Amino acid sequence: MTETMKQGFCDNRERSCSTAARDNRESATNEIMHAVAVKDEEEADRAIQQLNEQGLGVDMSHEEYLSYHNKLPCPSHVDTKTKLHGVELNELEIRLALHRFNYVKWLKKTPKNESPNDKLKDDYLVDETFDCVEEDVSKVKEKCTLDFLEENIETIKEDGSKLLVFLGKHGFFKHFEKDGTLDWFFHPEHCALACLDDYQRLVPRNFGGFEYVNWNEYRRYFHSYEIEKEYVQYCEELSEKLKWMEGYVLMKPSSRTWRRVFTRGNDQATMIAAGFSKITWRLASNGYHEVLDNMSFDVCWYKELDCVYFEVWQRITKLKKSFRDALEDVYNLNKFPLRQSRMKRALETDCSKMEKEFCTCTEGITGEVTDQRAQELIAEAVRKLKEKPKFYEHYIKKKMSVARVIGLIRYKINFSDNGARVQIRHAA
Repeated sequence: MTETMKQGFCDNRERSCSTAARDNRESATNEIMHAVAVKDEEEADRAIQQLNEQGLGVDMSHEEYLSYHNKLPCPSHVDTKTKLHGVELNELEIRLALHRFNYVKWLKKTPKNESPNDKLKDDYLVDETFDCVEEDVSKVKEKCTLDFLEENIETIKEDGSKLLVFLGKHGFFKHFEKDGTLDWFFHPEHCALACLDDYQRLVPRNFGGFEYVNWNEYRRYFHSYEIEKEYVQYCEELSEKLKWMEGYVLMKPSSRTWRRVFTRGNDQATMIAAGFSKITWRLASNGYHEVLDNMSFDVCWYKELDCVYFEVWQRITKLKKSFRDALEDVYNLNKFPLRQSRMKRALETDCSKMEKEFCTCTEGITGEVTDQRAQELIAEAVRKLKEKPKFYEHYIKKKMSVARVIGLIRYKINFSDNGARVQIRHAA
């Protein structure tokens, strides 16, 4: 055998050995991956079986899911091309100015710690009326103070032409939107659209640009009051009936168990949505995802932390223990799985951060306070430790609270040569 032949033989042998080794490694990897997949599937099966036994969630076929999904209406078309002009635009300017003025009047006589949400009822809207008294506009003094405007605006409200001039002189009270007096505004883009009503034009402010998770999307939904009212009810029902998912929301999204739990929750959400007449398939999906995001935040940042600090508070106030000793006692109880790892890290390294949080959450809560009241106060304080993101449901509630205050009265101004009159109609 020549040297060349020998070298070729050796090269082929090395390649064969290398290929065999690679095949063995791939085979071993595939076996491991298969074993992991089987284990994940078994864990998912056990989780679903346990949920079925406990009667949590709904177990439905794909055909059943489709039967509910097909009941959901499609999103309606919004005409963004037809704009308001002339008299219609003047009518709108007057209405919106009176809405702004009405809210500022409410702010003036409302305690600073009271929010319109405090009086928010199920119907979210309250009818209001204005007493219209005629008086010559020439008698109106040229002052721009709230007291003056409140005193005189009623006297000219019946005369649409005079009212338009009067409000125009005061910039239709838009300065209340710009100077921060109002935490909402009528969006200029919305005001130009003829198909919208005043409720749809109202937009809560997105302070800092991040108060609402998807503010720019929310304001462009252009949903009616009736649809948004149903959406709030839908989300509230989801939050109540999907509580069983709290134990799963922090799982890895790629896990088989989470995918099956997520599908089970989605099936239930779709079934719930089908019980409403105005929830579209898009709103149903949006509500489900945002309720889960809201739930995940609560579980991640709030759940069990109030209980931990309450247990620590009891030991400090009643047993006179130090914070570290009290925290160690609570850790050894092993009652709060979501907070065990954090307590362990604090005990092994530095307790100062948790102690500072604890002091913030228990400030002013003495030993004379009952345990029940102390736990309530600590729970309230824990929820203030980290600002919670706001979703479409919260956006709507803010919007409705403003609508409740201003009444959303629709003013119909009829302009004629003989003078204009303001006809007042209440929002439906």
